Amino acid sequence: MVVMLFVPIWTKENAATQEIAKLTALQLTYQKQTQTISQVPTFYVGILAVLAMVLAYVSLFSFKNRMLQIKLNWANSLIMISLLGVCTYLSVVQGESMVATATKGNYGIGLFLPAIALILNSLANRFIWKDEKLVKSIDRLR
Repeated sequence: MVVMLFVPIWTKENAATQEIAKLTALQLTYQKQTQTISQVPTFYVGILAVLAMVLAYVSLFSFKNRMLQIKLNWANSLIMISLLGVCTYLSVVQGESMVATATKGNYGIGLFLPAIALILNSLANRFIWKDEKLVKSIDRLR
């Protein structure tokens, strides 16, 4: 999630008119012939990414309370899903209309990182739940 703050999420180019639209975690910029025409602040994407990162670290260090860890991971999953939704909305609705060309924009690594984090978060939740079941079964044997 830290890397997402520094890499492009989405870009679209028109080589004939030298127009470029680029979405990062902090802004959506539109450049024409190396001159910046407009900058739309998208700081809320960065805030969601930082919030997901902080929740992951808090969850990581709350290993003594597995039920809290599971709840934090579910909240983190919701944040990452909303982050993916916001990034998709910004690229498809706002970004595509900036550059007039028939081709679609290219998604960068910044969009795939939250998806990977979401998958890993789900796997972590699954194994935490499995560990919780194991501890409860051992407590029954005592």
